[in-house]
Formats: sequence, C-alpha cells, structure tokens
Amino acid sequence: AARLGGAAGRRELTMRGPELAFACVRLAPPRPGAAAESARPRLLGASFAVAVKLSLAPGAQLDFEGLRERVAEECKALHERVLLPERATGLQISRAAGQVVASFSSGGTRFEFPERDCVHLAAASHASPEELAEDIVNKTVASGATALVAAARGDSGGS
Repeated sequence: AARLGGAAGRRELTMRGPELAFACVRLAPPRPGAAAESARPRLLGASFAVAVKLSLAPGAQLDFEGLRERVAEECKALHERVLLPERATGLQISRAAGQVVASFSSGGTRFEFPERDCVHLAAASHASPEELAEDIVNKTVASGATALVAAARGDSGGS
C-alpha cells in the first residue's frame, strides 16, 4: 500500500506491503557489561516490516514500481537467512566445506551454519533494526534508487 501526502508543494509517499518484509535469525554479540546471562552471544529470531518514505520536489519523477521491486529484492535476500554482523566485537568468521563458523573470542561460543543460509553484513556490529535499515537503504541506492529513507521495525522473537 502507498500513501501520498505532502506540504509546501512537495509530494510525500510512504510505501509498505507484504513483499517489504522478512523474517530472519540474527547473531547477536554479547553485550559488554551485561549480566552473565546477557553477556553471551545469542541467536535471535525476528520479523521485520520495511517502510519506505520519500519526499519529492514538485515535478520530480519516480519509478514507483521499480523502487518497490528493488526494496522487495533486498527483503527477499534477507528472508529466512542468518544475519552475521561482521564488525561485531570479538567475532571471527571462517568458511570451510560449505559451512560458515562464527566464533567469539570470549567465552568460547561457536555457531556453525550452511553458507547458503548466511548473509554477511559488512558494516554491521549488532545486526540491529537500525543497521538493517541502513543496509537496505545503501543497497537500494547502490542499485540505482535515490532520495529514499527506509525504516525497519522489528519484533524480536528472542530474549
């Protein structure tokens, strides 16, 4: 669904829809200074809905369907995947025989996943909703879209 509005001659557009959503597992690094139970890495299941909000100057043209398709492609790439924040403190990621091993230097925690199920988030340190939104924006803009703001809203399934 899209909503058009605007003020001062600008057109505002908000884009949402079922194709702009994904469910994933996020590898959450330990939180420094947290209680012992929270100080270990965890796997968190999460569902996210993406909303794209644009403000267009008078006369500006937008390929609405093209933009929707690009954002939907990014959501599809994250759907039912394990998200690995490559900049997480103490995280070492290795690959061997089609597997990805994510291990943390403190505590000896180690996770192993099929490589085809993983998405490496090069700029992320926590795979937080804010980092995911930034990643979607960056990849969408890099694919040719401009002047957009994306927001991811997450309902964490982990504790």
